[in-house]
Amino acid sequence: KSGKRVWGYQIGENRGANSCYLGYDADNKRVYFSHDEDFIALNQSSGELIFKVHNVAYSCGKHLKIQQGYVVIGDSITAHLIGFDGKILNDFNMSMNAASVEFHNNAIYFTQAETIHALLTKGRISAVNPQTGDSLWAYNTDNGGFSWAPSLIKDEVLYAGTSGNSPEEIFVALDLQTHQPKWEYKTADPKEFTRAFTVGPDFIYIKSSVYLFVLDKETGNKVWDFKWSSSSTVKLIYLEGYIYISDHYTIYILDGETGELVHEEPLPEGNGYFWELAASDSVFFAQTSTQIIAYEPWHLRNK
Repeated sequence: KSGKRVWGYQIGENRGANSCYLGYDADNKRVYFSHDEDFIALNQSSGELIFKVHNVAYSCGKHLKIQQGYVVIGDSITAHLIGFDGKILNDFNMSMNAASVEFHNNAIYFTQAETIHALLTKGRISAVNPQTGDSLWAYNTDNGGFSWAPSLIKDEVLYAGTSGNSPEEIFVALDLQTHQPKWEYKTADPKEFTRAFTVGPDFIYIKSSVYLFVLDKETGNKVWDFKWSSSSTVKLIYLEGYIYISDHYTIYILDGETGELVHEEPLPEGNGYFWELAASDSVFFAQTSTQIIAYEPWHLRNK
């Protein structure tokens, strides 16, 4: 409520956590993350260390809390199920590198990638039994690997997109009841790989480095696109009918239905770059090199 520091946890070695994701376990009141190859769980109220499991984690893997414990993406072709007491309950050995994980109807879904050679990257989405580690089914593609953007499950459909060295890339909507693609969007456009994406009510908004392309949620047909001039790693945000994206120097606000550019928010002088975007229902946030800035969202400015 006050913004005052409540607690801090010393990672060690006098440097920041080598981790790409921070997770929150609301049921057990914990935060969890990886640092180098260690998986760490802390008490959310005190910052007290609950457990640390050594040599199990890939620092940029998207780890996930499920009913049985924590699914931890490991280095190379391994993943682990770690119980709430910090004990390893199961090891998953896969033939491809895993990048992210989802959980639905008592099945774990791993997105995976493997570079075969300079002109071919393969991708796979694997459904796995969390208790036994047995494979339930898999979706395979030669159109790039599922490596950058974490997958997303919504309304019994798993959405995921590829990047890699293959001549074509793919974005797929997998029906989790039939285990078959609802649709596939294949593209040979080198700008149309998936670095990040978000799902709105009617459309899927997919970002590469210098490009945003938008697919119809039901058919997978391309609806519109938007380009900028410099490579960007900033993720995109959908909020109340508008898309927020950034090329590190400007925040672009687009009408989510038409793609019309409705506003450009410049980087405040002396702030370096825009790095991250986030939003609540009533506030839009931007992290720069030196500040966190709260803006009034565009849908509220027009009221």
